[in-house]
Amino acid sequence: VGEAVNFGTGKDVSILDGIPIDFSDEIDVSAKTINSRILLNKALLSEPFEILMRYAVHELVHSIQHMDASTLKEDPYAKDDYLDRPDEVEAFQYQIKFDNKNRGEGEVTEYIEDLLDYHDIPEDEKSVKKEELLERI
Repeated sequence: VGEAVNFGTGKDVSILDGIPIDFSDEIDVSAKTINSRILLNKALLSEPFEILMRYAVHELVHSIQHMDASTLKEDPYAKDDYLDRPDEVEAFQYQIKFDNKNRGEGEVTEYIEDLLDYHDIPEDEKSVKKEELLERI
């Protein structure tokens, strides 16, 4: 995963070895990160490996972000819309980079379109947001 993602944080890729990843049926989303600890919904275990890893990559980015922001007293992006938050954009960029390498451009395009629709991105903003999400490929 580290090679496919290459986080670009200046941290050694071995840092990934110390990030706990647990499965839970008690979360109401597919995945979340709390204090650098990753929780994946148990429902993901029935998905193909590449799909499960898509979520893991996204959350690994958040885990590293949490380490870097550990001294902050509050969320600097709390008022931003979900797909306008720089931390979410970065996590989706690495997730999409992983997806592109493992599932291909067609699957990535479909995923991004579904993501933008799910988050109600206005039609006139979709092309700019799509370009932003594809920046790391």
